[in-house]
Amino acid sequence: MKIIDVTGVGEGAVFLLRGKANILFEAGMAYAADAMIKKIREELDGQELDAVLLSHSHYDHVAGLPAVRREWPGVKVYASERAKEILVKPGALETIRRLSREAAEASGLSWDSEYDDRDLKVDIALKDGETADIRGDQVYAFETIGHTKCSLSYMVDQDVIFASETVGVTTSEVYMPCYLVSYR
Repeated sequence: MKIIDVTGVGEGAVFLLRGKANILFEAGMAYAADAMIKKIREELDGQELDAVLLSHSHYDHVAGLPAVRREWPGVKVYASERAKEILVKPGALETIRRLSREAAEASGLSWDSEYDDRDLKVDIALKDGETADIRGDQVYAFETIGHTKCSLSYMVDQDVIFASETVGVTTSEVYMPCYLVSYR
């Protein structure tokens, strides 16, 4: 199993897992999507992207999905049931679009002109403790509510854990928990 940072701008936010399946963890920012897609395409070298695992529904984790779906129309997107419910609400979609546009402007980068809210949908909702088989890779989902009420973390093949922001963010010197909803 190989894990590759394919974040479009910056580093350490979007990862491609090359196991039996090709799985993307997170979809990143809309303004970084072109660079992200280029990195993923180079790594896959003509292979399909099988799945996207979303940790939660915040714009900086999902707004690259329209670009991913354009490039790989058959990709399946996994997230929590709550994230699936959020990503169809007009108010949530408008907020994601607005924050994405503002982030692009603040970064001095162009906005994805083909961005489409309908591409933010979750295809498969996972519950706490549920396992999904993605082309032979076993993905175990567990709720990590705290950062959001829709946060999930994933363990793949009992080998690697992709954690939601609830678990926190670490640097070489500091650990910062990311509780927005509850520390419990």
